Amino acid sequence: MTDCLSNAFYLYLFSLILLNITKPDFLLYHKGKKCIYKKFGCGRNKTLFSIHIISIILAVTFYYVSLCLTNLKE
Repeated sequence: MTDCLSNAFYLYLFSLILLNITKPDFLLYHKGKKCIYKKFGCGRNKTLFSIHIISIILAVTFYYVSLCLTNLKE
């Protein structure tokens, strides 16, 4: 179980770092020279896929995939 959790954690960390480096337009808006994360909602400078929702989905998905792959090895 520990291998599953550590693999999921490293994948999650890597994906969030990758999102922070690439700075996709659906997550960030530019205000001057600053990049600010969009908030959840509809309208200007808001998105349905905020960083909070994406991080929760990624964490659950990576844990489930890691758990399935670990069980396949056994």
